[in-house]
Amino acid sequence: MSEAKPLALVVDDEVQIRRFLRAGLELDGFAVEEAESGSEALRSATLQPPDLVILDLGLPDMDGSEVLERLRGWSTVPVIVLSAVGDEEQKSRFEARIEDPLRQWKLSPMDIESYRRWYDYSRARDVMFKATHSKHAPWHIIRSDDKRQARLNCIAHLLEMIPYQRVREDKVRLPKRSQKGRYNDQAGLRGMTFLAERY
Repeated sequence: MSEAKPLALVVDDEVQIRRFLRAGLELDGFAVEEAESGSEALRSATLQPPDLVILDLGLPDMDGSEVLERLRGWSTVPVIVLSAVGDEEQKSRFEARIEDPLRQWKLSPMDIESYRRWYDYSRARDVMFKATHSKHAPWHIIRSDDKRQARLNCIAHLLEMIPYQRVREDKVRLPKRSQKGRYNDQAGLRGMTFLAERY
């Protein structure tokens, strides 16, 4: 009987981030559950307790710190928080969203309010760290001004924390293509409508 894979719960309202983290975690032997809201994350963690939680603080239904506070009421699972964006970077991102019609949908009323109350949120974060940081369940903060670096640093940190063995993989070789029934397969596409190659 094979050993059960460690379970990671990824909590983020951006599907691209969840997919990115899922791909990296699954590649290295994790089972992954996803949640796009705080309530969904708490429900998932209750039904199937994870071995690790990756948590975004900016969730649509509640602040990530509230998710952590509730989670800490009954669990000491390691939690990694993705949101550690500096003041200038946050301002730059919000201004870019205001100017770009294709990205304005990402600017929610909660984002605007969080920008206005930057120091209130920062003080709440400090209080949360002081109340919840412990030796057995420490905080690990990832600076995320550069999202790509932040995600890679997160995955690298996870892999260092969890012991694992590489699975031996057989080398993949392309088989010899059968020439039976060979024909000009591009000819059948003549006259078809192709999308314009803009990129």
